[in-house]
Amino acid sequence: MFSVRYVPQNAATYFLKLPNRLREFPWFDPTIDGFSVFIATPALFLAIAANYRKRINILAFSACIGIQAFYLTYFSAGNEQFGARYTIDYLPFVNLLAADGFKNRSVKWLALATILGLLIELWGITWWRY
Repeated sequence: MFSVRYVPQNAATYFLKLPNRLREFPWFDPTIDGFSVFIATPALFLAIAANYRKRINILAFSACIGIQAFYLTYFSAGNEQFGARYTIDYLPFVNLLAADGFKNRSVKWLALATILGLLIELWGITWWRY
């Protein structure tokens, strides 16, 4: 169930995979394999701006890396979910980083991330419902 041979495929799913384009509503298919965590959770971009000189942020980032590294070697990225299923396990740590990254940013960044996140979740609800 765990092997380094799964790393390239899982890394592509977790970080690069885009939804498939459809010709009709809802315009994008999230696919059974999931898609990039950066699309599923746009607020993660705020984590990039975190102050990584703080001990709490170093620990949170280390937890993210450790958990993600573990799942990169797992035979599946979660399948049949909206986004990459196993990213949920480290999202609390990413939230700490995103909160710190937001501290020195304009409210516009938080508003943009929130609106994008809501639109993406509405897409997910629409997809699974219809």
